[in-house]
Amino acid sequence: HIGLLGSKEAIRSAKTEIINGLTDHGILVVNGDDSFLFDYVRNIIPLNNGLAAVFAGQKQPGTVTNCPAYINAYDIEENNGTDFNVTSLINGVPSELGMHHIGLGGEHNVRNACFALLCAKLLGADMQKAARALSEYVPMDGRGKTDYGKKYTIINDAYNASPESMMAAFSNLDLTN
Repeated sequence: HIGLLGSKEAIRSAKTEIINGLTDHGILVVNGDDSFLFDYVRNIIPLNNGLAAVFAGQKQPGTVTNCPAYINAYDIEENNGTDFNVTSLINGVPSELGMHHIGLGGEHNVRNACFALLCAKLLGADMQKAARALSEYVPMDGRGKTDYGKKYTIINDAYNASPESMMAAFSNLDLTN
């Protein structure tokens, strides 16, 4: 994106163009761990109207403030994939969503799973089915698929080579040691 748009500010501006299409009761779900984006969006969208956030690993339960709806993953541990606990706050109601497992490593994949869980919760979906679907997910080539050989382990996360995705891939690789 940086090669096309030229700066982080321009990328943020492009990402937030979607706000123009929100209806009166629309909800924008953003990465709460990205303060550059999250703080910017909180200044555009009224605090109690249409903002939801996903946090993964950065916050402990009960420490998220100034966001009317969120989901937060904590106690993230690598375990043939990743195990993590989830808590949420929707319409002022806190909820423990329990332990979850995904077959992918890395905090960035936990965050992606939390985006899916938050959207499912906001839409009133069956949370047990959502959790089961995430636990059964198998990545395709180029999206974090891990192949174990006799001597080497290959983590193929080459689909998107942005600086952020490369840092996430290296972080994931560090967690496998």
